Amino acid sequence: MSAIAKEAGVGKALLYSRFSSQTDILIAAFEAYIPELTGEFSNIRELLLAEANRMADLYLGEHALALQRAIIDASAGVDPFPQITEGMAQRTVIPMRAHVRAAIERGELPPWTKVTTLLDVIEGAVRMHVFAAPHLTDKVRAGIREYTQALVDEQLLLLTKVGPLRGHPVPDWQPAAAVQS
Repeated sequence: MSAIAKEAGVGKALLYSRFSSQTDILIAAFEAYIPELTGEFSNIRELLLAEANRMADLYLGEHALALQRAIIDASAGVDPFPQITEGMAQRTVIPMRAHVRAAIERGELPPWTKVTTLLDVIEGAVRMHVFAAPHLTDKVRAGIREYTQALVDEQLLLLTKVGPLRGHPVPDWQPAAAVQS
């Protein structure tokens, strides 16, 4: 039994009473290990930073290899990994998209913000930072909080500047007064 299955509280005895197959056990293990981001966040910066740190913790954590393998096997179409990664997206990416859209509606992000692009840049950069140099994992781990903070801050600053490039006539956009920190 995998360590990730054990962490999810899944034992052999439960296979027959709770799960109908080993696939169901594996899916449940990933659901337990990769839950939706929860908590109270006073602004979009805090939320994006929490998500970037959560992703970094997953990629650098105890089950990083299982997560990498799930992503690779899903890309190759190996069952049940496409279903597992779809479930991961439902618990992580989809809620984050909703949070970013809400921040746009509140005036916390500029109206020209492209939700998918913002999340791709932040989450993709974290993934590449962690996976690009596996021989430097300890160094990456030691500096990951500073990296994610700089990444989120830079992306939020850049968003305020790209309006004209995206066809919007308001180049001096500023966050709504009620949400500035």
